[in-house]
Amino acid sequence: NVQKDEEARLRAAILPSEREIEEYKKKISAEEDRIARDFRALRQDFLDRVAQARKSVGNDGASQSSIDRIKQENLDAIKAQERAAMDQLTKYRTQANQAITEHERVIRHNQGVLVGQTRAMYETLFHESFHAFAANFLWEEADNAGLPRWLHQGMATYFERSVVEAGDLIHGGTHPGFLLLLRAQQRENRLMTVATVVSAGADLFQIRHNGDIPRQEAAYAHAWGLAHYLLSRGVTSEQIETYVTDVSAGRNRIAAFEKLAGRKLADIEADWRAHLNSLK
Repeated sequence: NVQKDEEARLRAAILPSEREIEEYKKKISAEEDRIARDFRALRQDFLDRVAQARKSVGNDGASQSSIDRIKQENLDAIKAQERAAMDQLTKYRTQANQAITEHERVIRHNQGVLVGQTRAMYETLFHESFHAFAANFLWEEADNAGLPRWLHQGMATYFERSVVEAGDLIHGGTHPGFLLLLRAQQRENRLMTVATVVSAGADLFQIRHNGDIPRQEAAYAHAWGLAHYLLSRGVTSEQIETYVTDVSAGRNRIAAFEKLAGRKLADIEADWRAHLNSLK
């Protein structure tokens, strides 16, 4: 999941784009400076020659008038050349800006992939860390054979969307992919019942070939949705511990879940669907 090689490839793709952007900016700036410098020098050289010509003709009015006419014609020609050069620079700037925009798009895309890759890494770490934490610290190992698979996976997927801010673990975020899947199944009237989810064994969450992937994804989504519903209602760790103890002792799973949620299955079903519809 860390995908170091892919990360290195993406960063290697970003650097040339960043260099190209800087190169375009430098070229535009350098060309602007060159045009201003060259035409300033050209104009000053011509004015120096005009001043020299004035001195050489003395007070001859006709010659002075001729010099003035030639001066204006040449200044107009220099101005037209400068304008043409600036027009050419404008075209180059437009092309450069288009190229810069494309390079910025590449950079944003690759940076987005890196952010998503990092997010995926942490999701996996949080998910698997919950499994390890539950198995090693929440319940005795002997009890884990009876631990409902939906609870294990539901809590793991609930916590995988957590973020750490200022040293605190912030949890309860929506799982976008799972929420979209659940709402699609709800529209198509294919949403699993709460009874199906809480009674499911390990097989619902396992895959043996590629054809099982959609079923497994749906199982994880339902487990996440149910865990999110319970935790949003303020279910405590003590209540969950009692539920796990009841299930591990072989008591009826639906009755144990009703006890955990504090209401009957039909009410839970309606509340759960309403909860899913309220999420964003």
